[in-house]
Parts: sequence; C-alpha cells; structure tokens
Amino acid sequence: MSEGLLVLLGAIAGAAASALTIYFTERQRNVNALNARLREKREELYCKIIDALYFCLDSYIDNKNYDLDTLFNFYISKRTEVILYASYKIVRKFRDLIEFIGETQSSPASSYSPERVTIIREKIVLFINAVRNDLIADKNEHFDEGL
Repeated sequence: MSEGLLVLLGAIAGAAASALTIYFTERQRNVNALNARLREKREELYCKIIDALYFCLDSYIDNKNYDLDTLFNFYISKRTEVILYASYKIVRKFRDLIEFIGETQSSPASSYSPERVTIIREKIVLFINAVRNDLIADKNEHFDEGL
C-alpha cells in the first residue's frame, strides 16, 4: 500500500513540476515578445523624432528660419506615443525642448537673433544625440534576448 502511495505522490509531483516548468517557460516567452514589441515601437518613435528634428534643422538651411511650428505640431500629435514608449530621460528632454521652442515663439521678433538660432540648433543637436544614445543603450541592454 505504501509503495503505491509513493508512486502516486511521485506521479503527482512530476506532473506539477512539468506544469510549472511549462507555465514559467511560456510566461517568459510572452514577456520577451512584449519587450520586443515595445522596443520596436520605441525604435520607430525615435526614428520619427529624429526625422522631425532633422526636418527642422533642414528648414533653417533652406529658408534661414526654423520650422518650429511643424516640430511643435509633431510633438502634439506624438505626445501619447512619447509618453508610452520613450524613456523618461527622452520624455523630459523632448518636453524641455518644446517648452523652449514655445518660449521662443511667444517672444518678440528678436527671438530669431543669431544667438537664439545658435541655441536652438545646439539644443536640437543635443536632443538628437540623446535619442541616439538611448537607442544604442536599449539595443545593448537587450542584446542577449535571442538566447
């Protein structure tokens, strides 16, 4: 009788261990898939941000005037995506850049003085570099996901 009971307990323990192994394996696979999708969304968003910033810089080269309205409208249209997918550092820097641009637009006509133009360009270039660095750090952090 005790031998049969031990066999039954062994079978129950093996089934439980197997079920737990399958559960945790599937759970980890789902977490990895979710992280991969979030990283893809973040990469797409960062590429759109960089494109918008380069468009703003190019507008100065073409017209000698930054297209700040387009950049501001881009931020308004992508605000939710920025909050959802971007890192906290990028969200904060993007918000600071847009606030600076808003201050520039609300100030008098001298807002496009050479000093102000240089500051805007430097802020945009620094923000582009921050986005690139965040993207590189994100890729390095999740490099071993395929293993």
